[in-house]
Amino acid sequence: QLRDIAANPRVSLAYNDISSIGYVVLSGTCVEEAGPELRQQHWKPLWAAFYSDGYRGADYVLLRLDVDRVEVMSIGHSVASDALAWAPDCLCRSPSHSDSDSDSGPSGAPTHRPWSRSS
Repeated sequence: QLRDIAANPRVSLAYNDISSIGYVVLSGTCVEEAGPELRQQHWKPLWAAFYSDGYRGADYVLLRLDVDRVEVMSIGHSVASDALAWAPDCLCRSPSHSDSDSDSGPSGAPTHRPWSRSS
């Protein structure tokens, strides 16, 4: 899967909520976080059973999803642009205003771009 992400970093992550007849899909660009400080910061001791070398091991990978589209629908919570047509509400991030704008700031964190509602 990491090779697939390296070849095409555009990914979607979906969550389903059966109790409210709903879902949310986050779409964006996936980036591997390789810094040892972040790996240690996000490490959970319970994971040691799955990662023998802990946060230092090559098999433990942190991925960050820089979200640019959120699609959400929940019949139980009355969240939908058109519930009868099963059309979700969508939020999209505005693209950068010029080619010189970067999607990430000096720390590598994504810059803040405004969100807009779309269908």
